[in-house]
Parts: sequence; structure tokens; C-alpha cells
Amino acid sequence: MTSLSVITINLNNRVGLSQTQASIMAQSRGEGIEWIVVDGGSSDGSVEALNLGRPPDTLIVGEDDGLYDAMNIGLRASGGEWVMFLNSGDRFTQSGVVDEIVEVASSLSGDWLYGRVLRASTVLGFDPFDIEALALGRRVVPHQATVMKRDFLLFLGGFSRDFAIAADQDLLLRAGLSALPLVVPSIWVEMEPGGRGSGRPVSAHLADMRRARVAAGYSVRGPVRDRLSDLEFDVRARLGAGLRRVGIKR
Repeated sequence: MTSLSVITINLNNRVGLSQTQASIMAQSRGEGIEWIVVDGGSSDGSVEALNLGRPPDTLIVGEDDGLYDAMNIGLRASGGEWVMFLNSGDRFTQSGVVDEIVEVASSLSGDWLYGRVLRASTVLGFDPFDIEALALGRRVVPHQATVMKRDFLLFLGGFSRDFAIAADQDLLLRAGLSALPLVVPSIWVEMEPGGRGSGRPVSAHLADMRRARVAAGYSVRGPVRDRLSDLEFDVRARLGAGLRRVGIKR
């Protein structure tokens, strides 16, 4: 039977961790989930609060070198055939999500798939998958609804610690260059409001994806044309934001 490891990273987010825990407990296949919690040494009672519900199968507490280092720690500790990351504050949208993930994954010959994520009133997760749009930073794949084979994640080397906020998109770019994903139109996860990447300037995300392309040795139209495309996209985004601030619709 297909097995799934769900990895949760937490640091001083007791309320969010409790919400994630409740979401996992509500799954109809809850007992079939390997739940791993990596806590960076919380001082707000997060770890103690885990005793109020289903405890994780594996709890790792201690200092790490940031979010993505903690995610790599959780990956190495996992034992499932498939792995996904549902960090503290994020939660499954309904009780049958894991059932659907396992059903789809069990019939999949590829290495990864992703669904959709609800962030406030916005649905993230584009279909069909477009490696060029991802590489250029025009679209993002939500890591919260991404499920990968554990062996594939290890083959990719996990999350790079050279990227601060965009290490997930760097990993997903490398995944997309290695194998095409299956895209599932279901909304699997509701994100905690105010995530780390929300509100970032477009230019910062474009710069991160430019670095990711260089690291992967990938170019869409050539380095110079890609850079010009970045500049044009950034200007359009800034103009759109400015017009919205003054109440003008484009």
C-alpha cells in the first residue's frame, strides 16, 4: 500500500501547530499517515501542546539552520514512499484529502504531483504545468500541496540552503527539469495567512528564480533575453500595483 509521510516544521507557533494537528487527526486515513514534526526549539509550549491530540510519530526538537534545513531534517527522518510538507498553521481543506492523494499517487508512474492551495481568497497551483513559467518566476508551484517520492527528493538533494525564502521554488524547478508532474485540480491545503513569501517584491522573487536557473544550468530564451523579460515583467507588476493603490483598474 502507498505510504505517505507528512512533515511539519514549527517554531513558536503553538496555535498554528494545533490547527495542523487537528487537520491531520481529521483525515479519514489519519492512522495511515506518518506524521513528523521538526521543532526548532519553541519556547511557547508548542511541543507540550502536542500531547492534547494525536502525537507525531516522530518528534525532533532542537536548533536547525532555518526552515529549509529543518525540512531536510524531516525528509531524512521520513519512512514513507511519498512525502509532503504541511508546516504549522497550514491544514488540509477536508477529511478526504489524504485519501485522494494516496489514491492518485498509487496509480502514478511518475515521481511527483501537486494539487492546489488556498491562500486567503486566492487559489495557487497552475494547470497545465509550464516549466518556462516556473523558471522565469511568472508562476509558482505551491510546495504545501506538492507530493514527491522520497527517493526522488533525495535524488534532487533536498532543499538548497543557498536560498532563503525561494528554496522551495528552486527545488521545484529542479524537479520539473528532471520529471514532469501530474497536476491535480483539487484544493488540498489552506495556507496560514501571512506566510513568509507573501508581500515580497516581485523583483526579489525574479532575482531568486534567476539564481535558480543559473544553478540548474537552464535558460528559457538565453540569459540576456531572460533578464530583459524579467525587467519588463517587474515594471508591469509595479505599474499594476501602483494603479491599484490609486483605484485605477487596468
